[in-house]
Amino acid sequence: MLNLDSLPLELQFEVYSYLVHPLSSYKHAPFPTTYVEQREVENLPSGRAQLMQHPYCQLAATCDSIRDSVEAYCLHLIKGQTLLKTGHGGTKISKPQKDNWRTKIAKARASPKYPSGLPQPNQACRNIYLRSVYQKCIFCRAVTKRRAAFNRFMWCDKKCDVEHYGRLISKTEAANQHQVQEIHWQNPHLVFPESTWRPLRMTLYNTSACASTTLLLEKEVIKMAEYIKANDADGKKLRLAKQAIANQKLADEAKALIKAEDDFIKFANDRFTVRSRRDFEKAAAFLRTKLHPQVVQISRLGPGPEQLAERLKLCQNLTMALPQSIREFCKVEVKKSDDWVYHRLDIVRSYNGAEHSYRVLDQFFPLL
Repeated sequence: MLNLDSLPLELQFEVYSYLVHPLSSYKHAPFPTTYVEQREVENLPSGRAQLMQHPYCQLAATCDSIRDSVEAYCLHLIKGQTLLKTGHGGTKISKPQKDNWRTKIAKARASPKYPSGLPQPNQACRNIYLRSVYQKCIFCRAVTKRRAAFNRFMWCDKKCDVEHYGRLISKTEAANQHQVQEIHWQNPHLVFPESTWRPLRMTLYNTSACASTTLLLEKEVIKMAEYIKANDADGKKLRLAKQAIANQKLADEAKALIKAEDDFIKFANDRFTVRSRRDFEKAAAFLRTKLHPQVVQISRLGPGPEQLAERLKLCQNLTMALPQSIREFCKVEVKKSDDWVYHRLDIVRSYNGAEHSYRVLDQFFPLL
């Protein structure tokens, strides 16, 4: 069975090249595409202690041969930094020492009174390299706390970010300046099913103007804009794709509502199992969704005594929109005054002779 130790040195170096970023110990995506991922990445620790969890340190602890190859690759990275002429200066990189663990342990055993003979990991090439790129641009070594937009595992100033990844634009700029809509770069297979387009790379990033902005690579947006101009200048394919997405959304909502109704009936008919609060809330959410059109209709009624009477009638008949098998588990309470109508709807179930209820709706409809 092949393992990292059995690979040629060139292939080992190729593997190590994907781990050069100082925060590669994280198992998250290098750039967030959802708000949840963005919050997770922003909350990840990035102190110096995190460097000790780097894959280079983890690999070096496995065996002598892998430690030697990691040290050799990190020495190559250090030499590349010392030859880099950036004008930033930065911190002076100390001379690395070969981390010959076995030899130093033998010397320490021979002279136990001199603990200085033990290996000093802080002078190893891997640790010197990681300290040299901590809160510094990985390309020019300028001191910065800015993360690269498309790689949050390393620090990178704005100039180098644009130089190595390309200029970034927001989705608003893509739509206004290049006429590339969100459906174009997010679902190109729906607009152009005959093409081989894949969704464009995007990331969420905090800017000075906005707390969270969707950013795209301008070069990719321009390339897609040229394709759109050549293949869908009149926007017909875009309109068809939007209609297909809307139809699919309605179909998915209908399927979800049917499934929720089946789940509610199973929940209501089970009179021997005590359900949790979460089960009641799930059933209540189904009823709110089912009755939402009727509630909106009641809310939109205008002022006047006739409208108040109509509002009262609709509240009293609100559950008539539900099937008979569901209405029997609903308890309705309606109250009326000169300027408002109060409506309350509860789910009522009995378990072993004890009645349990859960509130679904509790609303005042004032006379506007």
